[in-house]
Amino acid sequence: MNIVFRFVIFTCFVLAVFCLGCLFVSKGYNMYFYDVAVDKIMVENVNITNYTMCENKSIDETAFCLWLFVKPYYNYTIRSDEDRNWEDIKINGGDCYDYARFYERMGKELGFYTQGVSIKSDGFNHRITVISDGEGYCFMNLNVVPYCLEYELNKNNTSMEINLK
Repeated sequence: MNIVFRFVIFTCFVLAVFCLGCLFVSKGYNMYFYDVAVDKIMVENVNITNYTMCENKSIDETAFCLWLFVKPYYNYTIRSDEDRNWEDIKINGGDCYDYARFYERMGKELGFYTQGVSIKSDGFNHRITVISDGEGYCFMNLNVVPYCLEYELNKNNTSMEINLK
């Protein structure tokens, strides 16, 4: 990957995180962004048993499928930030860290690139997951419907556009 392409992808990622923050503000949350930390965590391989329904799908179909898998068990419970298995989360609930880490493991197991993103502000911390492939990326956020974007080269293959899926 050349440096210009990486810069474009990084810039789009930062803008997307900023837009997510604007969405929080528009929903009534009082947030002051001063630090956005992108963690580079090695995500362990996890076996998702009986989970073939989300295999071999596009990035947006996979994101929606993962969301549908988590949604019936969603139980927001503030817990310490440590990795938990799915059975523990289903039984005892979890907070944004737990669900984000689980989306990371699920996305990786299904063959996608995954990245946890921590958003920190005065008195408020939040974590989401971005899953991506060569065609786009999706934001996975607790039990919110995934927000997906796709990459598209212009007619002359000289620049890239990001489009809502």
